[in-house]
Amino acid sequence: MHTHRSTARHQPSAPLGAGPRPTTAAHRRVAWAVIPILGACAAAYAGECPAGGPPVLGAGAMSLTVPALVLNNTASTVAPTAGPSAALAPAVTVVAPSLVLERTQHDAETVFDDPAPKGGEPGASPSRAAPGTTKQEPGRESAQQHGAFGQAGTDWLTIGGLYAYNFDEDHDLNVHVAWSRFIVDDVEFVLEAAAWYFAQKGQDTGGVSGVFLFRWHFLHAEDYRWSVFGDAGIGLLAGFDEVPDGGTGFNFLPRLGLGFTRAFDESVDGESRGPRWMVGVRWHHISNGRIEGDERNPARDSVAIYAGVTIPF
Repeated sequence: MHTHRSTARHQPSAPLGAGPRPTTAAHRRVAWAVIPILGACAAAYAGECPAGGPPVLGAGAMSLTVPALVLNNTASTVAPTAGPSAALAPAVTVVAPSLVLERTQHDAETVFDDPAPKGGEPGASPSRAAPGTTKQEPGRESAQQHGAFGQAGTDWLTIGGLYAYNFDEDHDLNVHVAWSRFIVDDVEFVLEAAAWYFAQKGQDTGGVSGVFLFRWHFLHAEDYRWSVFGDAGIGLLAGFDEVPDGGTGFNFLPRLGLGFTRAFDESVDGESRGPRWMVGVRWHHISNGRIEGDERNPARDSVAIYAGVTIPF
């Protein structure tokens, strides 16, 4: 018995866009394939494209790699069934890697950090204080970074003034600045520069000097909140006129004295690191060493008191 077979399947496909449109069943098949793809793209994090990149069109098939909404990795092919419109319904392949529902803490911080924090590089997180710590004032923080007073290797800067009197008619005044370093614990090496005014018998005048000395803090609190010291040194004085009157403009400045220091603030962690007062008294001598004979060396001895502020340097 001869059976009649339909020749619809062997008919050549009409060009795309020509001839009858796909049937309703074909529409449904395409819709069922496209809707999950659109939903997956919408669910993709921050609107990014799927990990596999944009859709790739192949010959007669369309492949899309998208994060699926299911929890297992699957690759499902939705292909058209046999029918008159089969030639117009290309197969749609969806490769669906699983959507990871849990992210690590590192990923979460990376995603939600401000991409361009104010005053920083893009992607940099704003600085945060460590747990259990408090933000300190800039001055106090700087002092804590500096070594403790009396500790070998620390540098200090002193600004102060001096008044000397010889119990006669001569008054010597100066303003000075000094740099010092503890060469060993408790012992400082000091370099001092000063500007002078001499109210003396005869012609008043001024001058400048440079001095070096050693200072030993022989008695102090355990945390160096206070200290008692002795110092000794020598320097050179260049007077604008004769000092004393009848002498020379060039003189030596030997000195020997005692002093006291006290920190402004309380100690931190058993150490004193911040600014402090300094006061002292010393023997103040002016002499040219008889470089032009005894007659041109009217040396002067005075008692000098001085005060200043010492800060970390």
